[in-house]
Amino acid sequence: MKKEMKGHPATHGMIKTLRLACPLIGFGAELLVLGEPIWLLAIAFEQVWRRMMLSSFLMGLIGGQRAMTPLAAVAVAAATNRLRSDNGAPHFLSHPLITAGAVAFAIAEMAGDKQKTAPDRIVPIGITARVITSAIAGASLATRRQRWLGAAVGGATAGIASYPGWRTRVRAMEYAGQTSTGFLEDAAVLAGATAIIKEHSSREPR
Repeated sequence: MKKEMKGHPATHGMIKTLRLACPLIGFGAELLVLGEPIWLLAIAFEQVWRRMMLSSFLMGLIGGQRAMTPLAAVAVAAATNRLRSDNGAPHFLSHPLITAGAVAFAIAEMAGDKQKTAPDRIVPIGITARVITSAIAGASLATRRQRWLGAAVGGATAGIASYPGWRTRVRAMEYAGQTSTGFLEDAAVLAGATAIIKEHSSREPR
């Protein structure tokens, strides 16, 4: 038997409105005002977790280190039908030419990263590229309804993550050199992108 909600009917209406507009605030209000059991807190956190765009955020971290890897990862996933059915990916992403081009650019970027003439990732054009590619990846890993939020999360995360990634690489190069640290970073980036796509595609049976 469903437990009756405590409080004034007007309060119930306000909380229902809050829950529709923002689940976190609505659940918080229900906890504080209505004295619902503690399991509501777990549900609230679950709602926050789902709405934090975790896949978009994590792919943004990848984009902060390698600009083309996020785009290549979601392009391959789109071409092989590994994105969720309600994904927010642009229609052109799964085109064979786009997929091949994204993969080629990702490989070229990793190769160029080992060259002495490679620019720092925090130069303006580098930041811009990371924000754009990670925004596309972030949208692709979000639902169609939330693709703009996913794009914002992915792009912003990539731009911010570029700086600590650059500092860490510079310090590591003092001990291991440019080539060794580059290969290590490549391995981490590829493993991370693969894991993100795998986790994303497993959320919903196709």
